[in-house]
Amino acid sequence: MDQNPIKSPPMTKEKLIEILKGILNTDIDLGFLEKLKENEIERLVACIRERVDTAAK
Repeated sequence: MDQNPIKSPPMTKEKLIEILKGILNTDIDLGFLEKLKENEIERLVACIRERVDTAAK
């Protein structure tokens, strides 16, 4: 029995930056983050999410 998990398409830099805008609740232009590599933006999103979740407790 072959169990292939359904994989979602990788997030684009633009989508990750939109997620950051949502987490930070801001309309500030974060386009400068496009200079980062995709995995660096992913790491930034994860760090900010963790911090926000911790602060909310």
